Amino acid sequence: DVLPQVTTRYRWRYTGDEDTRGSRSGIATIRVGETRVPHRLATSLSIRAVHRETPSGIQDLVRGSLRVRHVGLGHRPVILLARAAGSEDWTFEGTQLTERHGVVKFPVDPAEDSAYRLAFLGTARLQPAHSGVVRLAARPDVSITAAPAAIMLGESTTVSGVVTSQGAGLAGVTVELWGTKVGRPHSTGKIATATTADDGTVSFTDSPRRSTKYRLRVAHTAGLPNALSAVALVVVDRTPAA
Repeated sequence: DVLPQVTTRYRWRYTGDEDTRGSRSGIATIRVGETRVPHRLATSLSIRAVHRETPSGIQDLVRGSLRVRHVGLGHRPVILLARAAGSEDWTFEGTQLTERHGVVKFPVDPAEDSAYRLAFLGTARLQPAHSGVVRLAARPDVSITAAPAAIMLGESTTVSGVVTSQGAGLAGVTVELWGTKVGRPHSTGKIATATTADDGTVSFTDSPRRSTKYRLRVAHTAGLPNALSAVALVVVDRTPAA
């Protein structure tokens, strides 16, 4: 058996002996073609952290864009990796397909301060790529209740909440009470400010003249990112007394 690395010609040759004369065969050519590796286009993968307010609070997103030069690559799988503060290991968080223009968005809710990065494994035509790193601080949890939730015009309601981190109440945190009149989306404004007690609780008393949606907002301070509660609705009955 032969295993040529390049194109090679072979022939048999017989040198002969006392009774026969030498001879040689024809030529057999074994052609070895070059293995052509298809050209893989270089890709780039950006990353940034974005935030948006939702009815349930603040949602953190890790956003990325997969591109070849300036063209977004749609319908390609991108991997989200995470690393908790103090850890050396990256862990797999999930995979998403990029949108039409190469954008991918991962909702995240870290229980502790964490770093994130994105990775694209490549294809036969596209080179792999990985992003830089973004870091997100764990936001405190903010609960909210309003009691009573239905009042007559002129009565008061108490809006209460608890600010916690990993299940423990946070003391001395500045909390703002915000309200929006129902049917008047541009009426949102800050009503009052207070500080949490030792167990993380806080409460406000308000006498709204109209039905109002309340939220509690934790102001950003050193070492503590801002946070937002869900909505608590207080309905005001404006029917005149009989």
